Amino acid sequence: MKTLLLILSLLLITINAYAEWTLYFINAEGSDHFYDKSTIKRNGDKVKVWAYMNFTDERAKSLNVASVRLLEEIDCVNETSKHLTFHRFTKSDLEGDMRDMTRPNPTISYIVPDSPNADLMKLVCKK
Repeated sequence: MKTLLLILSLLLITINAYAEWTLYFINAEGSDHFYDKSTIKRNGDKVKVWAYMNFTDERAKSLNVASVRLLEEIDCVNETSKHLTFHRFTKSDLEGDMRDMTRPNPTISYIVPDSPNADLMKLVCKK
């Protein structure tokens, strides 16, 4: 078990160290959204990509969350998404204490027009 945790920790550190985060959405309500172009993996109509968000709003601070990183799967045809992996951090830019929020059965959500996910879908689904 300790070996597995060590391997997962090293993998997460590697993802941060080599990620090429690109800002794609600034939310006036208090969040900046980034994605890593180098992690885009297409499988038919579905695309997986790593993304992260920095939060500056008071609600996130009260929950002790300053940033989150997630592995997103986007269905380009059905315009849906699901969070395959979700980590929250106590400091901005994926720093501080990390909490794993991975769900065994991720929920599929429709992508709302003019939302951060809609912008991300446009970026990763273009052929």
